[in-house]
Amino acid sequence: AIVYNLLKFVELPRGANEPKGVALRLCLLDATVAQESALRTLNGRSVQGRIISVVDYAANACHVVYAGNGVGAGRLRALADQGVLTIDGPAAIDNEGIVGLVTLDQRIRFEFNLDSARRANIRIPAQLLKLASRIKAD
Repeated sequence: AIVYNLLKFVELPRGANEPKGVALRLCLLDATVAQESALRTLNGRSVQGRIISVVDYAANACHVVYAGNGVGAGRLRALADQGVLTIDGPAAIDNEGIVGLVTLDQRIRFEFNLDSARRANIRIPAQLLKLASRIKAD
């Protein structure tokens, strides 16, 4: 549910040759079985006028990448440079990811790296930033 709520508010860039109404591809990269099962429930749901399509990771084919078991800074930066929203675990924003999901007081919270978001041309609205447990901006 937290990923769906995030996608309702974050403004993703549209590809220059991408027609309006194209599915929003949420790619799973190294997700655990439980994470994959939870995220696949988003398949077919609508967000910002687009239908979510949950798929396995494929290079250059994703709007959003959920990296369930954490990936290195180089890969997160490369994805952001391609305009991809990255969602990862607690180390995400320190490894140049855009969104980190952390558990605080038994609740999942957001962390944001605004420099990575800017580089990806992704806008995170103020009302979402207010909910963040941490924001990184150099």
